[in-house]
Amino acid sequence: MTDLQLLVIDLNGTQLGEIELTDSKDFALKLTKSIADIKNVGKRSTSYSLDFKAPKTKNNNKLLDGIRFINHSKEVLGKKRCRILVKGNQIDTGFLYAFETQYKGDYKLVFKGGNNDWVEQLTDVYLNTLEWRDYRAPFTKSVDALELFDSSRFSVLNSGTAANYDLIYPYVNRNNGGAVADFRPQLHLKAVILAMFDKIGYTVDSSFLNDDWLTGGVAFTDSFGKPYTHLGLSIDPAFVMTREQLDILSFLAQYKSTGITPNQDPNTWTVPNLMSNLSDPLTPNIRTFYRFPNLINNLIEDDNTRFDVLKSEYTVGLAGVYSIKFNFLYEWAFYNDLAGIYETYTQVSSPFFVRPPNFKWYVVKNNTLDDAIDGIIIFQGSSPIPENIQDVEEYHTLSQGDKISVFLEIIDDALGLAFTYLNGPGSLKYWRLRMLNDSVLTIIPKRDIELGNEFRINSHIPSNIKCLDLLQDFKTMFNLYFEADPQRRVVKIEPRDVFYQTTNEDITELVDLSTAPVINYLTDYKTEFDFQYNSDSKDKYLEQWQKINDRTYAEYTHEFANASRFKTGRDTLKTGLIAPTIQGSIPSQNIITSIIKEEWLDADNLNKGVNRDYGIRVFQLVRGTQYDTAGVIRRTASPFDVTVAIMEAYAGVPTFEDRKLTFIGERGLVWDYYRKTLTNIDDTAIVKLKLKLNLYQFRNWDLSKTYYIDSPEEIKGYYITNSIDNFNITEETPVSVTLVKTKNFVPATVTGGSGNINSNTPTPSQPQPILVEVNGAIVNCLDNNFQVMYKI
Repeated sequence: MTDLQLLVIDLNGTQLGEIELTDSKDFALKLTKSIADIKNVGKRSTSYSLDFKAPKTKNNNKLLDGIRFINHSKEVLGKKRCRILVKGNQIDTGFLYAFETQYKGDYKLVFKGGNNDWVEQLTDVYLNTLEWRDYRAPFTKSVDALELFDSSRFSVLNSGTAANYDLIYPYVNRNNGGAVADFRPQLHLKAVILAMFDKIGYTVDSSFLNDDWLTGGVAFTDSFGKPYTHLGLSIDPAFVMTREQLDILSFLAQYKSTGITPNQDPNTWTVPNLMSNLSDPLTPNIRTFYRFPNLINNLIEDDNTRFDVLKSEYTVGLAGVYSIKFNFLYEWAFYNDLAGIYETYTQVSSPFFVRPPNFKWYVVKNNTLDDAIDGIIIFQGSSPIPENIQDVEEYHTLSQGDKISVFLEIIDDALGLAFTYLNGPGSLKYWRLRMLNDSVLTIIPKRDIELGNEFRINSHIPSNIKCLDLLQDFKTMFNLYFEADPQRRVVKIEPRDVFYQTTNEDITELVDLSTAPVINYLTDYKTEFDFQYNSDSKDKYLEQWQKINDRTYAEYTHEFANASRFKTGRDTLKTGLIAPTIQGSIPSQNIITSIIKEEWLDADNLNKGVNRDYGIRVFQLVRGTQYDTAGVIRRTASPFDVTVAIMEAYAGVPTFEDRKLTFIGERGLVWDYYRKTLTNIDDTAIVKLKLKLNLYQFRNWDLSKTYYIDSPEEIKGYYITNSIDNFNITEETPVSVTLVKTKNFVPATVTGGSGNINSNTPTPSQPQPILVEVNGAIVNCLDNNFQVMYKI
């Protein structure tokens, strides 16, 4: 027997303690190692242990959170990161689950390692919490990264790939006419996968991700030799281009004025509160411009302290359109030359005798002085009101870092009427104005993102997309295998058909012939295997297309050749989030692209605006000057080169290597990623035997290798590993291994040829309205809701 250690560690690998075992020298911990099961092509496996026990010591209670008295169901006690060592050598890293504890008894635990390490860490990570590249510093990634919603920025991103950018803005018909303001961002698929693993501290080793189809930046030509560029693959999570409430509050600043003594003798008003004459008429000190520093001083809301009370100045944290709202409460006083004092002006007592000066108000950027404007005026408005300004609101486009102030300017235009000395111009020395309490300044970003605005990327990605669910869809689409090395924090990602190495290792000498090998040709699969995308109820355009054509777009059903080996029926492999998208056009722009419309008929889409809140989509990104099937250029005005998002070639617009994101068709997903797998299933032979593995061989067993057995003759051949079952890491005894017979299978035949896009109707026929005659006039017939009725 060998010393065994179970070390509890934190996310950084720092040791927190060691689980005490009954006898670390005589403790049987058995591990199973696997990556996938040939019996379930949609499932991926990991390494795990059989259940084992640990005593309830003070040390273990502390490490396992001290739940000691009640039986619990599995995983109620939570999980702990764990490292397994034998004689000081690390065997695996993963999670330790305490799933039962008994009074005066033991903890029952299970260990899961390998892929489970990154799966557990990614379980509760959402797409809108990943780190992206910030457009202001492209080599810097942040969860708070900003992007610019601007046509010049679109031009840059729409020529780029995942090598340099995370976002792209291809043309898509979402019930819009192709206007730049209606563009919506998408994420490069490669950037998404890398960001997921980067979030949990893993790097990715993948020829798949480095393939031209995923990476992009590849030039190709159509059948007429016209040039195009493939920019990679993208994910459209249905960005919502309105700000979340949390984002709005993060940049909101709202303050009011306080500390001003009400009903005070105007002769005692203090200088910081005043405009116009700060002194007396004999020695005037005229202040015509002012922003009232230190008076708008009482916090209402400003989570990030963006308003400087001392300067009465707001610092913009995020570029965009802002609402600047000012409720200005004030009072006037005029000089009574007979009494030799200032008297309070009231509209009730004085309107027939005097009228105070009017004033203007300004929104000023980057001003340095308090009583003069030396910055940039971005708005000015007159306020010819002798009392208060209520709810004056303006919208302005501001840039990050701008410092915004609100200034007032006194206009020398007072009317004295009977008191001619109060008449302007020249009468400001007889007037004074002061701000009152409860004047409120509010600066807040506008909810809708508009051209020229900055936006925080994660605030506009739907908040309900789990990374693991999205990664599961990628696995389904591309038949991906994942093999993790938790110690090095590296995960290998490759499609199953290329995951297994062409080189092989001879393991004939390891076969334990004291136990007879068992060969099994049975299968749990049914005669048909169906591949399809998730449906999307928010895409009625696609729904109607499928009804008209009596088929599910992008679906492929494979029939196994050796039907006699399979039960009659159908298995289905389906994405959970990603939905397919039909191709068509943006008619007003004559651009071929994808269509995601809320309704099928144009008449029903008229007043719906840009479609939003639809299911996640996946696209190929194609850039170039578009031509029709006859080789005639489609657009006659700039821009000629356009970037579009499509699932497959359509109406003369090609894809790189004629690739398809449909499951059906030549160069579709099944063709490229499942053909050898399907043949392997069709001709499955599973061998169960025992191998004489030592601890070193078990730890370093390569699940991606092909293994060769030369004898006995009955099992001679090449194999891939299905699983190594219950290896005792503290006592080296022959271990049960399940191998799957493999060879250089001829790929399965995938029917469907060029897919099913050729049945698409790019422009649906529109229904004719029902017309009626009313008083000699022909008009539309309306229903009870005053909606136009159509012929069917």
